[in-house]
Amino acid sequence: MKTQTRVVPAPRPLAGRVRQLRADADELVELALRLRDLAASLRATRVAPPWLDKALAVQIMRCMSASSQLKLAARRLEEHSLTLRHEVH
Repeated sequence: MKTQTRVVPAPRPLAGRVRQLRADADELVELALRLRDLAASLRATRVAPPWLDKALAVQIMRCMSASSQLKLAARRLEEHSLTLRHEVH
């Protein structure tokens, strides 16, 4: 008896996780942009302490890095879902 292998779509929970990772990545980018605007606004007023600008810059970088990592994780999880095989007898 010959065994066939076919590709099956990703289970719904897995596809939902991919969407959630992408949405979280987008939210982190939005947060980074808000922090950037906040930092610029505080620089313009010249009332914020000097350390705050550096602290915000670090957090902006961390948000962007985390966003990139989540996008990569989503892509890899999606690729993984495409490799799932289902044995048909």
